[in-house]
Amino acid sequence: MRDGIDMAQRVATALTRGDTAREQALAEQRLADAGDFVIWSGFVSKMWSQPSEHQLFVFENVEHILGSVERVDFLARLLALLPAGRQIAICSRQPLPLSLSRFVAPHELITLRENALQFDAVDIRAAFANLDVGPEVLDQVAHISRGWPVAVLLLARLAREDALAPALKGSSGVAFADLYDYLAEQVFESLGAPQLARLLAVAAIPHASGEEAALVLGDPRAAGELAAVARSSPFVYRVMDGTYEAHPLMRMMLHERHADRCRQMLLQAAARLAAAQPLRAAQLYLEAGDDDHAALLLERQFELFVSEIPPLFAEIVSRLDERVVLRHAGLWAAATVVRSGAIPQRQWLYEALTARDQITAATPLSTRVGVLTSLGNVLTNLGRHDEALECFQQFVPTGAELPQRYRGIQLLFQSAIAARRGRFNDAVALWSEAEPLFAEVSLTRAIALEEVVARAARFAQSREAERTLLDRAIALARDSSAATVRALALQEAYFGAWLAGEDALAGRYAHELEDGVSPSTVKATELLRASIRGDLELLCRNEGFERPRFRHYAALIACAMTAGELRPELARLALEAAEDADDATCIAIASIACVECCAPAERAAFVERMRAQCATVDAPRLRSAIDAYLSGGDDVGMLAPLIGRLRGLRSEPAAATASPFVISIADGSVRRNGRTIRLSNRERELLLYLALHRRACSRDELIGAIWPGREGNARSVVRVYASRLRARLGDASVVQLLDSGEYRLSSDTRVDFYDVERLVQAARSQPILSTETRAHLEAYSLRWSGDAPPRFKTREWFTAFVPRIEDLSRQITLLLGYDSLERGRFGEARTMAERIIALDRCDEPAWELLIRAMLAAGDAVGAQRELRKYREVLAAELGAEPSSDLERLVAEMQPGRRPVTSP
Repeated sequence: MRDGIDMAQRVATALTRGDTAREQALAEQRLADAGDFVIWSGFVSKMWSQPSEHQLFVFENVEHILGSVERVDFLARLLALLPAGRQIAICSRQPLPLSLSRFVAPHELITLRENALQFDAVDIRAAFANLDVGPEVLDQVAHISRGWPVAVLLLARLAREDALAPALKGSSGVAFADLYDYLAEQVFESLGAPQLARLLAVAAIPHASGEEAALVLGDPRAAGELAAVARSSPFVYRVMDGTYEAHPLMRMMLHERHADRCRQMLLQAAARLAAAQPLRAAQLYLEAGDDDHAALLLERQFELFVSEIPPLFAEIVSRLDERVVLRHAGLWAAATVVRSGAIPQRQWLYEALTARDQITAATPLSTRVGVLTSLGNVLTNLGRHDEALECFQQFVPTGAELPQRYRGIQLLFQSAIAARRGRFNDAVALWSEAEPLFAEVSLTRAIALEEVVARAARFAQSREAERTLLDRAIALARDSSAATVRALALQEAYFGAWLAGEDALAGRYAHELEDGVSPSTVKATELLRASIRGDLELLCRNEGFERPRFRHYAALIACAMTAGELRPELARLALEAAEDADDATCIAIASIACVECCAPAERAAFVERMRAQCATVDAPRLRSAIDAYLSGGDDVGMLAPLIGRLRGLRSEPAAATASPFVISIADGSVRRNGRTIRLSNRERELLLYLALHRRACSRDELIGAIWPGREGNARSVVRVYASRLRARLGDASVVQLLDSGEYRLSSDTRVDFYDVERLVQAARSQPILSTETRAHLEAYSLRWSGDAPPRFKTREWFTAFVPRIEDLSRQITLLLGYDSLERGRFGEARTMAERIIALDRCDEPAWELLIRAMLAAGDAVGAQRELRKYREVLAAELGAEPSSDLERLVAEMQPGRRPVTSP
């Protein structure tokens, strides 16, 4: 649009379309060649004020007129002269300098911002109706489009053309050519060079701050301008930490069409930040594909065990090419704390030997110590304790002075090895000498507590001391932000609680372990997590990825929960893993499992093994318990829960009988006798549909829900999949075909969702939960987060169950939270409340639980602060106020136990 006359002429053309008389008047006006805007605006205003057959007028790209007072005034005149019955839509990427309520009544005005125009999950599903696209793909569409309707409809078109998969992978720029052209014409064309440069900076630099954009562009106005753009543009977002992101498709386009410039911006930003912010600079070098520059900057940023690990260091290391890491011995050593949970123990050992071979006389002491520490660490994990001790003695040549912080590392590992050999008095003494050297290093203190001090308490002192120490280790690991260390502490804490028979506490630790799974810990914790769930496949494969001690824990737990012929094998596996770790107490405990589970002829050898280990350890609690066990006494002390578990299953008469199938709502998995049954997506969906509906379902119903569009061959499709299910499950009766032609599941098939519903219903009537009920609720909370399986959440038939599933999870958390409050465990109650609030900031029962917990703990100021936050949230999001009862609760400072509002 060139000027005000051009704008007036375009409005006149729209007004006269289809009206011969008006078209004639407009032609005469053009012939008069009036080059005066005042004449044109008067002509159009008169025509505009009169009724016409066109009821809706759309003004697009209005942001282009905002720099012209003349054109904005002309639009305001048109609004003032709006005739009755006419509707107008004004589309603008920037706010108008007009108050529209001056021209129309409030009830006749609707304002839609970009978030209201975005497609949600339902809209996206509708756009892809009748297309064979799964839920995972729809999730990808939602992510890459951010709900932008133009992009969603383009992706739906690509799906119809069988071109969607390469487009989503980013391997087909051709697929987005039309969209890129649209962006170029509609968005970029109106940008000046400085604006385009700022947009390029945001697209090129991940999570760019305004200051970084100003630095790389040499543009002091960049920070303020980006803030303004983020407020008005749907293509630039300001995220929670104050940095900026570009729309995914905008970013893809700029990277494709301005690849060299984007990379140069990244490299320039990295170079300029290297001196002041080396970690951020390393991150940007990594984004630019320059791994070696990133590794060089990381080399001296963290020393293993003697300093805290920066979270950004861990993130960058996890993304670096392994070959690059191995070329930088100092970085490799420091990265141990990040990578050790993501690689097999044997690979760690081979890498450590390779790194040691790179050490020369010129190698910096910090690098030498780091490499030898990592090598000694993995050697002792694998039971090669003497070799490990030798590594720690090689930090410096004999007679050379060793800095105190490195002497601390020697003491730490000497202590850990003494604990693994069962010499707990020596272990605790060595750590006591080292501890002051690590007063400011949460990571190292957490490791020492879980590896040395807590295990010493378990076998030589008391369960109460062990529990306190492990909780402290978990808290320190959380403070350190080291996911691998937190996973170690949680696994040790879980086993300690399980060995002591504290199932509810064990369930809580297991839940934390599942919640905290990360790329750096998923493999290292997989075996124990699977054994806790009763899935024994990984354990039976015995691949040896994880530390042998944790493999011992997993096998022992599986042995205690498994019946039948597999039990002796699992007991022997527990002993084999304990011997691989060369851990004295683990060998003794695994020998007990073998005595209980293996053939009588073998028991004498296991008893001797147990006696031999007891003779070497200074663990009074364990030795007295084993002495009582071997003498046939009733008081077997700390071993009572373990022996009770082993003997309880051994005598169970129905052990050889196949258990019913259990279908998990958490992930759609199916288990029988502790083993997961592998199913295809469609097989799993059919099974879950029948299980959740708990009635006979017709072929047409099943086809319409699971295979929409396949009605023509409904009989054969359902019959084939039902037959496959029977074969996979190994039971011809589980999927039944009735005489009516309908399908249903056998009555002994269980769904954990309905088990939970029944349990919650019963739990509501208990003022304080019984130990058994609480243990069951915590176990369900561990195995089942309450969220629906992602692959089913977008299925139309499943949507009716999603609110029930989410609400049930909320009810469980509230029940556990209020029960913790009753028991005086205020920290637990607060954690439960915060978990719900994180999902729904307007959940009053959760806020009430949080406030009651803080009042009960004596934190009245904190309770008032939380009530104020809740009041602000309600006002902002719902225009509401907290209930008067909740206000009164805080005003009177009475914590109380009974909730004002029902869970």
